[in-house]
Amino acid sequence: MTAEAPRSDEENVAKPTPTITPTTTLALPSPSPFPTPHPSLTPTPSPSPIDTTTPPPTPLIPAESKAVVHIGNFSLGEGESCNAAIIIKNIGESGLSRADIMLEYNPSIVKLESAGGSEFDKFVWDVPSEGKLKMFAFKTGAKSLKGDIKFAELKLRAIGKENESSELGLEVKRLKDDNNQDVPFEVKSGCLLIKPSKAIPALSMLEIIALVIGTYLIIRIRKRI
Repeated sequence: MTAEAPRSDEENVAKPTPTITPTTTLALPSPSPFPTPHPSLTPTPSPSPIDTTTPPPTPLIPAESKAVVHIGNFSLGEGESCNAAIIIKNIGESGLSRADIMLEYNPSIVKLESAGGSEFDKFVWDVPSEGKLKMFAFKTGAKSLKGDIKFAELKLRAIGKENESSELGLEVKRLKDDNNQDVPFEVKSGCLLIKPSKAIPALSMLEIIALVIGTYLIIRIRKRI
């Protein structure tokens, strides 16, 4: 038998059982809850006061209406004449002190024989070329010209052929009131037409004889019936 070796003193000493030290877990503070946002209240605007004021009525006639420079339309037989007036209408309280106007027409259809008859104190006219009539009128007295004013009266003759026509075109250079201010205006031109003649056409000798014989035969037949 094999002899066991004697144990040493260290082996005979009881080894202590190791103590397990528990690990301490640090407690973390719980996060504070975020405050719940509350919607901001939008202030309700107070209603605007309603304007109950009645607006003033719109005038039917404008305070400052335009003047109208006008010449009419004419229908004449070949060789006939007429008096054509140039009228300046709708002159207001500011009056009319002078006017500068030109008339254009076809000289092969219309002949200008005279010009005058103006309500202005002074009236001057000139024909610088065929088919053009320049007219200038102004007042010298204190009387103001208002309303509808006859600028000029023209004598025109139809010298063209039947069914021919010519425009009577107006061109206004300027209108001035009593304060030497421009007067607003619009233009209405006219026209001259040469109308067809209603004269009975002349018959030839043969046509006259045939007409006489035919009339005689008709009379004889009626007598027999």
